[in-house]
Amino acid sequence: MANLIWRKPPQNVLGVTDDRLSPYHKVWIMQGNTCVVGVIGEGTSKSVQANWSQPLQGDSVGNKLQKSGGLLQAETGLTTETTLSSTQIWSGNQPHSFSITLTLYARDNPANEVEGAISALERMQAPDLKGALPISATAVWDKVKEQFGGESSDDEHGNATGRIPGEVILNIGRTVIYERCIIQSVSVPLDGPKSPDGYLLSADVSLEVSTKTLLNIDEIY
Repeated sequence: MANLIWRKPPQNVLGVTDDRLSPYHKVWIMQGNTCVVGVIGEGTSKSVQANWSQPLQGDSVGNKLQKSGGLLQAETGLTTETTLSSTQIWSGNQPHSFSITLTLYARDNPANEVEGAISALERMQAPDLKGALPISATAVWDKVKEQFGGESSDDEHGNATGRIPGEVILNIGRTVIYERCIIQSVSVPLDGPKSPDGYLLSADVSLEVSTKTLLNIDEIY
């Protein structure tokens, strides 16, 4: 599905416009009609982690009766430990995570190619809150009913709800494409070279991105 979505060109493209670069050296991050394009910077990596533990570690007759177990080992060199007690148990996988160094630089328009791209990334990571009023249970229920075609009981409550940060599509070098991702952090250097108007001419933006859920085996190609 991500490949099909990616074929629809976004209306607002910000970031590196250098067509001399191979697309296999670029990163695209898209949300809605906005897409940020940068160069894959040094240190960009992907991390896949599974959670394994040893819940039976130390379970043996010798450990239940510590003194007698210790005497058995001391006198005979034998142990009541078994390989079963060291068996690791899977307790789920972590979502795929990406540490991305996104290199941005300006050729013609630093306001769009660098500053605009950074601003877009910050907006992709930000929520859309509607004020300081607490969200009532009625407002949440109204939103659920609206999603499934029902009618809200009170439109007044719906106006108090906001939205969490949206998902992004991540495309690294056209070979690593993930549809449902979230931006966890954006780190921007402020001490880089600047234009006469005060816009950054280049920046290595550090991003922490992860898939929203763990990936099943049939989702990894």
